[in-house]
Amino acid sequence: MAALSRAGGPCGSGRLYPPVSAAAASPASPASPALAVRSAGVAETPSRRASGMALAGCLVALFVVAAWASSFAGLAEHSAARLSVLVVAGCVLLCVRAQPRGVWACSSVYLITLSVFHLGVAALFATDTSFDRIRGQYDFRWLAVYPMSRLFAVATLGVVSAAVGVAAMTLLRAVRAAGDRPVPAAGDPPATASPDRPDRPDLRAPAGLVVLAVSVVGLVAIVLAAGGIGLLFGSYAAVGQTALRGPLVPYVLLGVGLGLALAVIGGPSRWRTAALVVFALFAAAALPLGLRGEVMFPAVAAAAVAARRRIVVRGVVVLLGAVILLALIGGLREIRESGLAATRLSAITFSPVDGIAELGASIRPVGSVLEWRDEFGERPPAGSTFYGQLDRLVSGRLLGHPQPSQFSDERLFNVLMLDREGPIGGSPIAEAYYNFGARGVVGFLLLTGLVVAWMDHGRSVRRTDTACLVLLVPLITEVRNAFAAVPVQAMLGLGVLGLIRLAETAAARTARTDPARPLRPAPPRPRPASRPARAGRESVPVRSEPAAAPGPRVGGP
Repeated sequence: MAALSRAGGPCGSGRLYPPVSAAAASPASPASPALAVRSAGVAETPSRRASGMALAGCLVALFVVAAWASSFAGLAEHSAARLSVLVVAGCVLLCVRAQPRGVWACSSVYLITLSVFHLGVAALFATDTSFDRIRGQYDFRWLAVYPMSRLFAVATLGVVSAAVGVAAMTLLRAVRAAGDRPVPAAGDPPATASPDRPDRPDLRAPAGLVVLAVSVVGLVAIVLAAGGIGLLFGSYAAVGQTALRGPLVPYVLLGVGLGLALAVIGGPSRWRTAALVVFALFAAAALPLGLRGEVMFPAVAAAAVAARRRIVVRGVVVLLGAVILLALIGGLREIRESGLAATRLSAITFSPVDGIAELGASIRPVGSVLEWRDEFGERPPAGSTFYGQLDRLVSGRLLGHPQPSQFSDERLFNVLMLDREGPIGGSPIAEAYYNFGARGVVGFLLLTGLVVAWMDHGRSVRRTDTACLVLLVPLITEVRNAFAAVPVQAMLGLGVLGLIRLAETAAARTARTDPARPLRPAPPRPRPASRPARAGRESVPVRSEPAAAPGPRVGGP
């Protein structure tokens, strides 16, 4: 058996970790070869060299894109697209390479999502890929209206700014780690639990399943109440004009994402399995209705949350899943436009190219705000769409001032886009440019990059877990929507976590006071074998702890 390292214990406490071979053979490891569970140990810290290279490369790219913005916008469409893809791909790859969790880090998931949704069309332009069939449809006529080179330049500026924020926070964590003691990884139980304190039960997974199931049932009930069973097989336009305009819809959609994240953050369990089954049923019903964002964003956020417990999907499975997903998105477009009941099977084409073009259409709001601000000279109050929801709450609910309807208030960016351009969604890059211009794009996206990278590299596991649960889903959803909902959703998420914490505390107290329901004792730490003697050296026994030593606390956050 491999010998244990005395210096590897958490916080320098001298407590020893089991060997990697024992951890790999643990019964908690998933049986599926598609999943890989990394061995427990101290928190992985980024490499100073990799994070330094990432920050240097992203800063150079940001300077070049910002300083030569007019020259960038003056290039031919295909040349500008190639430059955009090259710069963004380089910056994202540098940032992903610097993350210990790779593509499943919260920051990596955000950067990849932001890039695909804003530069998917640029990738098709850059590779001279023909998508005339989908380009000829009504929704893509804007490609011939807006100056695409300028759109690519602004979108590149936003993605690179976010990458700078991610790289800066990653390098800061790497520099601090040089003088810090090792801390438990996000997936390890805290090593500072008091041995005489009973373990608090972790109720996040069962609570997540309940929140997810109630939200899915609630959404189905809203659709049925709005149009009956026929609306479940209708088009996205029919659902959007009826059921999705209900006041409870934002809350049930938030419940889907939050419930799924809660269910997977604790690692493998029967609660997680049940939640995945419920979410799969929800996806099977929601995707034909055109609710692709409502399925994709919670799914990728949950994958990043699960990776915090060192449960990741292998690269081959990810690549295959991405191709299948893009093909499904391209094929579901026809169903989304006409409805499942009115779509002919021969009209459906499952093409990854159509899927990329469909997702890349998120750059369209950037063209709209460029037209409003630069050509029409529109100058809204700075930050009006960022604090519009808060202004409505304070002025309307607290001060009693009359407020316009939430469906006509242009202080809400999603309402502004819906009224002027139709249901084309939103974009953090477009919203920042509309409020502040190019400088706003740099500032807002850089700040967002710092936040999502802090979820990966914050010094407090409990705080970063909480931030990941309440912020990651809203921020990823904002890639295709507006910022106004993010603070409200974060506060609701904190409220749910607070209720779960109260329930955990109450359960622990009940277990301490009820002798009929004793707490399950913590599992003993494994006793390592003595290190075998080597030639020319004495056999030195490895320090170990008694088998009855209490284990670390395995409670909630």
